[in-house]
Amino acid sequence: MADAHIFWPLLQREAYALTRHRALQVGWAAALAGGIAVAATGDPQSRVWLLFQIVYYLLPLLALLGTVMLVRQDLGEAPLMALLPGASQARVAAKATVSTAYLLGLLLLLVLPSAFGGNAGDFLLLAVGGALVVLVCACLGVWRGFCAGTEVRAYFGALGWWCLLLFGSGALAFAAHQWLAPSATPVATLATLMSNPLESFRIFVFFGLNAVPMNPQTSNGLALWWMAHPLVWLAAISLPFASLPLLRAGWGLRYRAHGAE
Repeated sequence: MADAHIFWPLLQREAYALTRHRALQVGWAAALAGGIAVAATGDPQSRVWLLFQIVYYLLPLLALLGTVMLVRQDLGEAPLMALLPGASQARVAAKATVSTAYLLGLLLLLVLPSAFGGNAGDFLLLAVGGALVVLVCACLGVWRGFCAGTEVRAYFGALGWWCLLLFGSGALAFAAHQWLAPSATPVATLATLMSNPLESFRIFVFFGLNAVPMNPQTSNGLALWWMAHPLVWLAAISLPFASLPLLRAGWGLRYRAHGAE
């Protein structure tokens, strides 16, 4: 567990460094400009779908790569601090907290300008689901940043996770259609979608906006439950994808510090 006496000073330091980081300030300005540009185009429904494309495709990539950048820029600081009980976990938790807060700011700056133009409930739905995606990607980025042996490996690892989240379920579903019996294909496809937080976010938005035509009479029990509780499942699948990488990053940081003794 992270030591609160170590965590709070680290959190304050990380927050201060974040406010002084010029590239991140540019990111906030770009997000606000993008949000205003989206709000000025089309009707509310088209704005929701345009923002969904940004949150689904672009924001996870920025979250992964940006978090890796934040971690790697000061990875060599105070290596022996990780030897203190709870220090590794505190450092990882502080970095994840600040990174997630920054990315949530980007998300709000993108979504809020359009929310004032109508259909605020749809934009709130998009923001809630996007916040869980941001949390997952930030934690994965922290893990790759702390545990990768080199900076190049850290960035390529983050890029690999983005590709896996974006295309992995589709590839597995295609394989299921090719290799499994027709009776098992729907269950296998459903399982691949539900095991991916990014795909779960997509289905959550589609269900929330009533954009998925599904016949309850032809759906199995698991699909019906998912249709009725998409946010519950998105939160449930996001929790292990966020917590396990942070635990792994804390262990890796402490192991690296012991190796440097």
